[in-house]
Amino acid sequence: MVSGFLFDGHDIGHVYLPVGAANRHAIALLARGHTNSDLSPDVLQQLFTQAAPDPQVFEAIQLGEMKALQLYPFRAASWIGSMLGLITLLLSGSGLYGVLTYTWNQRTKEIGIRMALGATAVMIARLVMQQSARMAGLGLIVGFCIALGALLALSSVVHLRHVALVDAAAFAGGLGVVLLATALAASGPARRATRVEASEMLRTD
Repeated sequence: MVSGFLFDGHDIGHVYLPVGAANRHAIALLARGHTNSDLSPDVLQQLFTQAAPDPQVFEAIQLGEMKALQLYPFRAASWIGSMLGLITLLLSGSGLYGVLTYTWNQRTKEIGIRMALGATAVMIARLVMQQSARMAGLGLIVGFCIALGALLALSSVVHLRHVALVDAAAFAGGLGVVLLATALAASGPARRATRVEASEMLRTD
């Protein structure tokens, strides 16, 4: 069963029958002119008079406004979801940055030993990035399973013929954004770990 809204797509169940001014089913009128001037208020009033005994029951609404009105709840939900996602990404990135900074500050002595034994700055930076990637990868797996399960449960309740709640491209884009945020969060601790001399690192408790 369709609702007549745009997100339901093409409705093949409509049947168009000729009606006159005395027909009680004349509740809506769709008019299209060759140009905008073809549908002036006077012309619309004449059409309303031909379609219903009381032309005041009709209200002239442009199709563009009707489309925007029907799509507004979805766009509003998209804006709110995007805003919440951005806030979550910023909080996650700052939290990951703090955890990585604390973790590698605690491992200063280990890094000093590695550098004293011949580890280069590139090797130390690679070590920081790899362990950060492992931490982020675990979070990605858990988050992916939770998000996929929630969307599958939601798709079993909400049925939209032309809108897919589970979108592989959206998941891939989210994965890329999280990996980029992880790389940015780990770049600071990685740079600091490579800029301190090994002798200074070995002096820590």
